[in-house]
Amino acid sequence: MAILRFNIIYNRKCAATAEKTSVIEFRFSCQGKQKYLSTGIKVRKNQWKGGKVVAHPEAKELNKQLSILKIKANSIIEKAFLDSDFNINCIPFLFKGEEEEKENVDFILGHL
Repeated sequence: MAILRFNIIYNRKCAATAEKTSVIEFRFSCQGKQKYLSTGIKVRKNQWKGGKVVAHPEAKELNKQLSILKIKANSIIEKAFLDSDFNINCIPFLFKGEEEEKENVDFILGHL
Protein backbone atom coordinates (compact mmCIF):
# COMPACT_ATOMS: atom_id res chain seq x y z
CA MET A 1 0.00 0.00 0.00
CA ALA A 2 1.50 3.30 -1.13
CA ILE A 3 1.00 6.48 0.83
CA LEU A 4 -0.20 9.34 -1.36
CA ARG A 5 -0.02 12.92 -0.13
CA PHE A 6 -0.98 16.25 -1.62
CA ASN A 7 -0.01 19.87 -1.04
CA ILE A 8 -1.25 23.14 -2.44
CA ILE A 9 1.50 24.87 -4.39
CA TYR A 10 1.43 28.46 -5.54
CA ASN A 11 3.94 30.13 -7.84
CA ARG A 12 5.96 26.95 -8.43
CA LYS A 13 7.84 28.56 -11.30
CA CYS A 14 8.42 31.83 -9.38
CA ALA A 15 6.74 33.87 -12.10
CA ALA A 16 4.11 35.73 -10.06
CA THR A 17 4.43 39.42 -9.34
CA ALA A 18 2.07 42.17 -8.22
CA GLU A 19 1.01 42.49 -11.90
CA LYS A 20 1.49 38.95 -13.23
CA THR A 21 -0.59 35.96 -12.14
CA SER A 22 0.52 32.44 -11.38
CA VAL A 23 -1.51 29.27 -11.09
CA ILE A 24 -2.45 27.45 -7.89
CA GLU A 25 -1.62 23.76 -8.22
CA PHE A 26 -1.93 20.51 -6.32
CA ARG A 27 1.22 18.44 -5.92
CA PHE A 28 0.60 14.76 -5.33
CA SER A 29 3.55 12.74 -4.00
CA CYS A 30 3.87 8.98 -3.79
CA GLN A 31 6.97 6.80 -3.44
CA GLY A 32 9.33 9.57 -4.56
CA LYS A 33 7.25 10.50 -7.61
CA GLN A 34 5.34 13.74 -8.00
CA LYS A 35 2.39 14.78 -10.13
CA TYR A 36 1.25 18.41 -10.46
CA LEU A 37 -2.33 19.34 -11.33
CA SER A 38 -3.52 22.84 -12.04
CA THR A 39 -6.59 24.06 -10.19
CA GLY A 40 -7.21 26.53 -13.01
CA ILE A 41 -7.13 29.38 -10.50
CA LYS A 42 -4.65 32.16 -11.21
CA VAL A 43 -3.91 35.02 -8.84
CA ARG A 44 -1.25 37.67 -8.35
CA LYS A 45 1.43 37.33 -5.70
CA ASN A 46 -0.28 39.81 -3.37
CA GLN A 47 -3.57 37.88 -3.69
CA TRP A 48 -2.31 34.64 -2.10
CA LYS A 49 -1.62 34.32 1.61
CA GLY A 50 -1.66 31.40 4.02
CA GLY A 51 -3.14 28.98 1.51
CA LYS A 52 -6.07 31.22 0.61
CA VAL A 53 -6.98 33.77 -2.02
CA VAL A 54 -7.11 37.24 -0.47
CA ALA A 55 -7.50 40.80 -1.78
CA HIS A 56 -9.13 39.49 -4.97
CA PRO A 57 -12.56 40.66 -6.19
CA GLU A 58 -13.69 37.01 -6.36
CA ALA A 59 -11.74 35.71 -3.33
CA LYS A 60 -14.78 34.12 -1.68
CA GLU A 61 -15.78 32.19 -4.80
CA LEU A 62 -12.19 31.14 -5.60
CA ASN A 63 -11.68 29.84 -2.05
CA LYS A 64 -14.94 27.88 -2.39
CA GLN A 65 -13.61 26.31 -5.59
CA LEU A 66 -10.35 25.44 -3.83
CA SER A 67 -12.29 23.78 -1.00
CA ILE A 68 -14.23 21.64 -3.47
CA LEU A 69 -11.01 20.66 -5.25
CA LYS A 70 -9.41 19.73 -1.91
CA ILE A 71 -12.32 17.39 -1.24
CA LYS A 72 -11.70 15.74 -4.64
CA ALA A 73 -7.98 15.45 -3.84
CA ASN A 74 -8.76 13.81 -0.51
CA SER A 75 -11.07 11.29 -2.20
CA ILE A 76 -8.23 10.36 -4.56
CA ILE A 77 -5.97 9.83 -1.55
CA GLU A 78 -8.60 7.52 -0.05
CA LYS A 79 -8.76 5.53 -3.30
CA ALA A 80 -4.98 5.23 -3.35
CA PHE A 81 -5.01 3.99 0.24
CA LEU A 82 -7.49 1.25 -0.66
CA ASP A 83 -5.88 0.29 -4.00
CA SER A 84 -2.67 -1.71 -3.61
CA ASP A 85 -1.91 -1.23 -7.33
CA PHE A 86 -2.40 2.55 -7.34
CA ASN A 87 -0.44 4.40 -10.03
CA ILE A 88 0.32 8.10 -9.63
CA ASN A 89 -0.06 8.59 -13.41
CA CYS A 90 -3.80 7.91 -13.02
CA ILE A 91 -4.36 10.97 -10.84
CA PRO A 92 -5.34 13.36 -13.69
CA PHE A 93 -8.02 10.91 -14.84
CA LEU A 94 -9.33 10.35 -11.32
CA PHE A 95 -9.37 14.10 -10.72
CA LYS A 96 -11.60 14.51 -13.77
CA GLY A 97 -13.78 11.61 -12.61
CA GLU A 98 -12.75 9.31 -15.44
CA GLU A 99 -12.48 5.95 -13.68
CA GLU A 100 -12.55 4.07 -16.99
CA GLU A 101 -9.53 6.03 -18.25
CA LYS A 102 -7.65 5.08 -15.07
CA GLU A 103 -8.21 1.42 -15.91
CA ASN A 104 -6.89 1.98 -19.45
CA VAL A 105 -3.73 3.67 -18.13
CA ASP A 106 -3.23 0.83 -15.63
CA PHE A 107 -3.55 -1.68 -18.48
CA ILE A 108 -1.10 0.16 -20.76
CA LEU A 109 1.46 0.74 -18.00
CA GLY A 110 1.20 -2.88 -16.96
CA HIS A 111 2.22 -3.98 -20.45
CA LEU A 112 5.26 -1.75 -20.92
